[in-house]
Amino acid sequence: MKNFLTDCCVTDWRSELPAEQLDVAYKRWCWSQGEKPLSLAHLADGLSRVGYVRARRPDGWIWGGVRLTKLSA
Repeated sequence: MKNFLTDCCVTDWRSELPAEQLDVAYKRWCWSQGEKPLSLAHLADGLSRVGYVRARRPDGWIWGGVRLTKLSA
């Protein structure tokens, strides 16, 4: 997951990223690297450990503090 964050994400504490969008980008990155994706629970745990905040919004879950790079969006 660390390589995904380095390759595809930027820490931006003003950003909120829909969790589904982050999950899709992560899975695409894994497949392109020939890696098996982590489960959603393990991905969420890892993102929380590096300081990103998961929150529930009326329209779904988001991750706060992270955004995708233009190349991975």
